[in-house]
Amino acid sequence: MRKYLALFKNEWMKLSHRALLIVGIVALLVVPPLVAVSMRSSVTYTDNSGSVSQTPDQSQLQELAQVHLDELAEQQSWYDPAASDVYTQLEYKANELAQTALQSLMDSRLDLAARPYIQDLLDQQARLQAALTLAQNSQAQGFSESDQLSLLNEMGGSEVAAEQTLTQLGQVLTDGSFEAYRDYLLETSGSVVSGADYQAALAEAWAMVPTEDQQAAWLYDSSAYTTLRSLTEQYAAAEVSMARGYDVLNGTEQPLRAQERQSFQDLLLELRYELKNPAASVTELAQAANNSDSVAKQLNLIILCIGILIAAGSFVSQEMETGSIKSLIISPTRRYKIYLAKLGALLLISLALAVFSWLVRLISLRIVFGPLSGLTQVIAHNGSLHVWNYWQYTALDAGLGYLTLAVIVFFALAVSTVTRRTAVAVGLTLGSYFGLMVTESVLANFGWKEAFRFLPLMNLDFSTRLLSDASRLMTLKQFGSTPQVNISVGFSALYVLILAGLLLWMGLDSFCRRDI
Repeated sequence: MRKYLALFKNEWMKLSHRALLIVGIVALLVVPPLVAVSMRSSVTYTDNSGSVSQTPDQSQLQELAQVHLDELAEQQSWYDPAASDVYTQLEYKANELAQTALQSLMDSRLDLAARPYIQDLLDQQARLQAALTLAQNSQAQGFSESDQLSLLNEMGGSEVAAEQTLTQLGQVLTDGSFEAYRDYLLETSGSVVSGADYQAALAEAWAMVPTEDQQAAWLYDSSAYTTLRSLTEQYAAAEVSMARGYDVLNGTEQPLRAQERQSFQDLLLELRYELKNPAASVTELAQAANNSDSVAKQLNLIILCIGILIAAGSFVSQEMETGSIKSLIISPTRRYKIYLAKLGALLLISLALAVFSWLVRLISLRIVFGPLSGLTQVIAHNGSLHVWNYWQYTALDAGLGYLTLAVIVFFALAVSTVTRRTAVAVGLTLGSYFGLMVTESVLANFGWKEAFRFLPLMNLDFSTRLLSDASRLMTLKQFGSTPQVNISVGFSALYVLILAGLLLWMGLDSFCRRDI
């Protein structure tokens, strides 16, 4: 054991003195703060309390409305009102009408608390009015039959449909209340799931949201309302899928299997909690914090993977090329212990870098976003609901992410030992890593979902599948682009263990040969 520890220390020292380690540490130290600052600067309005219950004053809302007014004016300047292209004229006229309507609201000092949604409604209203006006003067404008069909599509199929929609929009604007806008959305829902059962489930979902949060989201934060709307639509879709017994969102009428039904039940548990407790998760600042951590995590994982692939891919082959490995081989220590010492050193330094990456991410969030970086994360599994503090969630997330790094270490070290050439080993490891990503994308485009279960990358990402919101959203076709693959966690765990075992055997077998 003492000899093995000495070997391990020796290999650790070799790794810690490599310039690549310093470059990796600097990258991991710089990326999260830059991402956090970038995401934070994109937030247009921030409530200081971290709750959606606080509303901005009228002057702030006037400023936000003026920003949209300026954007419309800038867009309008790009269009030629006399152009023969139907879309050019449509955009020009729609922006002109939206400007006029919004300016009228500001001049009349009407309550602009609902500015984000009044803005959306004004834009929709202006586009319909523009299409209707252009269609009625299509001959004077010299529009072709194709142009006229385009305008009909913009109007919802006919002038009568456009007039009806304009009447509805006008009524909602006149009422100016959250309930009016919500009712309008229910009536005009374009979801992939339709029918009275969906509408009932959607109304049920909205009823779960506390009234003060509904009103606050309506009052100032378009991002908050968008999130609440997304949550209610997810809830309604999952509820309808459970009631009908098949996954309506993925366009299949195959009966739900036990695992799929359990996934929907877990999804409903999470959504019920989030709908009843939306204040800490739906604000624009909170979403920016979540997005920042997600982007930083992905970038850090790429940095770690590439760094580990290069370090492990050259660890043995470089010593073989320089001949420095002979001093180890001629020692009385068994060769497999030397290989295991190298593997252990790589695994430990990967763990240290993963922990360092996690701490930098967490500290960056805390500094840039304040207390909102302590968002709770809700995870349902097998009918049990778990509410995690953000640091607990990210710690578990980092631990699961380390499993991916560990398998990469096994792979790169085995390739380095088998090829015995640094350039070949590093090239093969990096090529395999990025090649698998391309293969995954190609298979996704061809719809070969079942083949995904045998791709290592689909089985390595335990973090996304077990913890993140993406795991549940990937179940719903309209919220994720990656095809749903029914791979159980048990299958993935067994797959990864067998893969790691094979890689370890390949590396040991090659390293222990007498021809080295």
